[in-house]
Amino acid sequence: MQKGTVSAGDIHTARAGAAVIRAGGNAVDAAIASTFAAFSAEPVLTSPFGGGFALVGGNNITPASYHFFASVPG
Repeated sequence: MQKGTVSAGDIHTARAGAAVIRAGGNAVDAAIASTFAAFSAEPVLTSPFGGGFALVGGNNITPASYHFFASVPG
């Protein structure tokens, strides 16, 4: 059984991530599901063309950081 916690600004966003964990997904899967749900549930705060930062690791996996901030042409 997978265990985890999902924190979000909207209940629908959190429920999407929690559903993925209950279905056997991991934290990255839950984050992706929550992000897609947030596009509809929290449109003022997030969008498909926004940016972000993630630190991802696991058992016997060296943590890696990813930054994916949007850039606007000059």
